[in-house]
Amino acid sequence: MLKGNARAIFIGFVGSLAVLGGFYWYVGIDETLSVLSMADTKILVLVVVGAMCWLVAWGMALRTVLGVLGSTITPVKATAIFSGVLFANNVTPFGQAGGEPISGLLISHATDREYETGLAAIAVSMRSISSHRSSSQPLDWAISRRV
Repeated sequence: MLKGNARAIFIGFVGSLAVLGGFYWYVGIDETLSVLSMADTKILVLVVVGAMCWLVAWGMALRTVLGVLGSTITPVKATAIFSGVLFANNVTPFGQAGGEPISGLLISHATDREYETGLAAIAVSMRSISSHRSSSQPLDWAISRRV
């Protein structure tokens, strides 16, 4: 999948860098570097490492769900797919529900499975994420996992 879309990926990265460069130009690179230099390096590294661990953990959850659905993928690919899923969920309107169809398509292309399999995988994965974040029904979640 990635080899066939190398041009689109390259254009996406160039476009992203252009937008980021535009933001830096608007805000001012000196101001940005000044604020970043005031940050405690140890805390900044800890936040980045923590975020990466979180991303890898949920990528492994997606990998597990895909494995149950009959698609074996590497941990790196699972993490990359989940990163794309999170991006889709954050840029599409209507929050989590808006990104799932795009995420299903991303998963189906990356795993060479049917669209419905990709959609089911992301629905189950995102359901498990929202179950962990839900404070209204923590006992229901725990009980359902014991049965």
